[in-house]
Amino acid sequence: MKIRYNPFTGKLQWVSIETFLKLSDTPASYTGSENKFVRVNAGGTALEFHSGAEVWSHEDLDDMPDVGGTNTDHDARYIPLNWVEINSNQTAEVGKGYIITANARITLPATASVGDLIGFQALNVGDGDVFFTIVHPAGGRTIFGHMATVPGSPGNLYSADRGASLLLCCIIEDTVWNVVSSVGNFMLNEGIMTEESGGSGI
Repeated sequence: MKIRYNPFTGKLQWVSIETFLKLSDTPASYTGSENKFVRVNAGGTALEFHSGAEVWSHEDLDDMPDVGGTNTDHDARYIPLNWVEINSNQTAEVGKGYIITANARITLPATASVGDLIGFQALNVGDGDVFFTIVHPAGGRTIFGHMATVPGSPGNLYSADRGASLLLCCIIEDTVWNVVSSVGNFMLNEGIMTEESGGSGI
């Protein structure tokens, strides 16, 4: 509602404002503004329509990390994984998630920074089961709760359930990974498990 002078009656009267465009500090028309956002203009004096092209993802925001980078304000990574489908043996890359569509043996990367993430998800559709094995480069290992794989290529994790998934986080540069999330059962070192002595033991 707003008040305006009526010259025919010589009195002030209330006028109902029923649409956005009738406001005095908003655009006069919707024409050409389809699918645009409303924002305050650069002068801070009115509202305007805008495409929002400058900010399409969290990576473009000043207070969020770049992909593969670190948030300098909070020193923490909030990085969505880039998911790809695979159906053969290969070496994983940090920052990626793997949807595994056929049995595969996946080697963790030899180079990784603390906080790097890698995800694995076995396909869970159709009649066939898909399993995957995670192996390590020289000196590498993975902590799974109070258990850990033996170092290097002998140490591995094998998915024992259909639709199993893992999310790994690097906790010691280049060498040690920690399971931060898992679905399903896993066997460590093809059934040979080494319990960490005296705590983490890493």
